[in-house]
Amino acid sequence: MKNFIYLILIATLISSCAISRKIPYNNLKLELPQLTTKSISIAVWDQREQVLNGSRKPDFVGYLRSVAGIAYPLGTASGKAFADDIALDISTSFQNNGCKAIVVPTSYKDNENIILNNLKESNNDKLILVKCNELHTDGYADQGLFFKLQVSIYRANGTLIGQKSFNGAKPLGKGMKFETYLPKGLEELIKEVFNDPTVNSALNDISSEQ
Repeated sequence: MKNFIYLILIATLISSCAISRKIPYNNLKLELPQLTTKSISIAVWDQREQVLNGSRKPDFVGYLRSVAGIAYPLGTASGKAFADDIALDISTSFQNNGCKAIVVPTSYKDNENIILNNLKESNNDKLILVKCNELHTDGYADQGLFFKLQVSIYRANGTLIGQKSFNGAKPLGKGMKFETYLPKGLEELIKEVFNDPTVNSALNDISSEQ
């Protein structure tokens, strides 16, 4: 009974304030590995269904749901596209580790060849393309992070070195402090991705640099 009352209370609070809720994903505290590679370029490509079909804008980050199941969309606190926030967070973290890192801007309307050409024109040692087929939070009192990512690492000339997909769902937390635990969940996911042996090995493959 207590759990039911708690759920009702949280959902009521959510439904009363979630419409205008913005989540700060533009200043994540990422702990990414140091690289032997001297320079990288990063592109994060939004291919989420909600954005492609026009039902949500590129700043969409997830939903909070009322007792009745009404989904209130959440956006980025920066007002920028979610993919742009993520790319800048990754770039900043690698720069803090002593690696030259730049963001190559993308649009969900771009095709992959355009993005790869833009990455190659950046003239850095390694090129990173993070394709977001799914990435959003959702839930009632308990929130989860749902993701389908494909991470591709290329040489400076565009030759693929390594590629890996990351699919799943992560429980994040519950209560009204979602402005804190939602970004924390994304931080953990990005750290897992870039500490993955396949991704890390490709990024540190000095023999492939040109």
